[in-house]
Amino acid sequence: MKCLAQPVLVVAVLAMACGAGCKEEELQQQVEQQREIIRSLQNENGRLKQETDGLRSQLSATQQAKTSIETERAALESKLRGAGVNVGVREGRLAVILPSKIFFNPGKASLSRKGFGALRKIAKVLNSDVAGKVIRVEGHTDNTPIRKSGYKSNLELSNHRAETVWHYLVEHGGINPRKIYTAGFAQYRPIASNKTASGRQQNRRVELVVIQE
Repeated sequence: MKCLAQPVLVVAVLAMACGAGCKEEELQQQVEQQREIIRSLQNENGRLKQETDGLRSQLSATQQAKTSIETERAALESKLRGAGVNVGVREGRLAVILPSKIFFNPGKASLSRKGFGALRKIAKVLNSDVAGKVIRVEGHTDNTPIRKSGYKSNLELSNHRAETVWHYLVEHGGINPRKIYTAGFAQYRPIASNKTASGRQQNRRVELVVIQE
């Protein structure tokens, strides 16, 4: 009986040793897996931190640009006070807004008497404040169909008004013709509702948009 018990004891000890070893190996694998997860999370955290820093930098630059453009807008508006125009910002660009009721004869592309005087002042300011930059002269209308003005469409009228302003600024205002061009948008870029008389009046305009080129 004694001899038989010894092999059984050895087998039991070996089984226990194997079991402990197997458990230790499993634990080491689990620890290594956890370490890999931690390394992956740390890498992801670093990537997210870089992305956040980049977004903060972009936000700061955007805020600075907004502050700068607003400062320029206020300065330009101050110099053009009394010319009957408004100065706004269109997609981050300065825009001098010429209301049609002041600058043009009703339903026509010819300049009114007030329009001539105002454009003289505008040209002087543009030459001093935005020299070297490109100017896009945009013609805009409301959505009322053309009936008696002699133009085929609002698009044609908007183009003619933009061209009238272009000719004055180039031929009498000293603006470099290589730095100014025209575009007609008819009723398709309203800044107010065309459902009211006040809104339609705002939409009838020419805009001098300053392009940063």
